[in-house]
Amino acid sequence: MTTKRQLAVLGAGAMVVGLSACNSGEAPKADPDPIQVEMGQSDIKEDAKDSKAAIKDEMKDAKNEVKDFFKHGQDSPQHKFNERMEAIDEKMEDFANRIDEMGDEASDDMAAMYAKLKDQRSDLAVEWEKLKDASADAWADAKDRIESTLDTLNDELEHFAERYNLS
Repeated sequence: MTTKRQLAVLGAGAMVVGLSACNSGEAPKADPDPIQVEMGQSDIKEDAKDSKAAIKDEMKDAKNEVKDFFKHGQDSPQHKFNERMEAIDEKMEDFANRIDEMGDEASDDMAAMYAKLKDQRSDLAVEWEKLKDASADAWADAKDRIESTLDTLNDELEHFAERYNLS
């Protein structure tokens, strides 16, 4: 616990340092942070906000994955669907990056085919979300259809990779 005497000594020390700075005619200067000099203060704040948001999203995703795993188990259809969708998303992200790198060299056909695959992936995700709250009978009817759609989408991604030498 801090005593009154310790507080008085700390206060006096702070006053001496402050008065010394005032008496020298100029405030003590700290070395400028090279990152702040290069980027500017507003850029650093924006980057920090983006990083904080990204970390928050990643933590939320991880929390949901753990929650789903313990709720449904590793062998559940939900877990298997999520694993397959993650693999599809990784491939699609890789293809999107490669198409961006190609710039004008990417053909219109290539871009149109990628857009079609992206739409199929979105449609599948929407169908899955609807199915999460469905009855057991609806689940049984839709399970095979969703697995077939996943297989088809995966096959089309493989074909896309082979056609445009992206594998």
